[in-house]
Amino acid sequence: MRLRIISLLLFFVSGCADADDVSGLWQTPLDVSAVSAGALSNDLPVRFRLAAGQYGKDVSGVLLLFSDDLFHSLEACRYLETAEVRDGHLLFSVAGAGNEKLDVELLLGDFEGDEALQGTMTGQGDSIPIVLVRQGDGGDIHEEGLDLGCPQR
Repeated sequence: MRLRIISLLLFFVSGCADADDVSGLWQTPLDVSAVSAGALSNDLPVRFRLAAGQYGKDVSGVLLLFSDDLFHSLEACRYLETAEVRDGHLLFSVAGAGNEKLDVELLLGDFEGDEALQGTMTGQGDSIPIVLVRQGDGGDIHEEGLDLGCPQR
C-alpha cells in the first residue's frame, strides 16, 4: 500500500514539471553553419546565443550574435520583446535595423540527441533559420551568462 501511495505521489510530482521550460543558455551548435542575419549582423555570418529566463508563460532575456565559432566576437545584442512560450514554441521579437521588428518562432524539440530550439527569424521578407541547443552537462544547465544583458559598446 505504501509503495502504491509513493508511486502515485511521484507520478503527480513528475507530471507537474514544465516540459516547455526554456530557461537557460542556448547556442548554435558548431556542426550547424553560421548564417547571415542581414542588417542585424552587418551581413556577416553569425552564430546565435540565447540567454533566457522563463516565468510562467512569459520569457525575458537577450539574443546575442557572434561572428566567430568561439562566441567571442559579438556583432549584435538584442533584448527579447513580447516573449512567451505557447504550445511548445518560444515566440519573441527583437529590434532590427532602424525601426524594423524581427519576429522569432522556435519549436522546442530535439537536434541530434540534444534538447533544441529550432525555427526562423523573419522580418521584411527575410527568413533566417535558427538552431539552438541547450548548453549544459549531464542535465545541469549552464547558467553563466544569463545575467549578461547587452554589453555597452
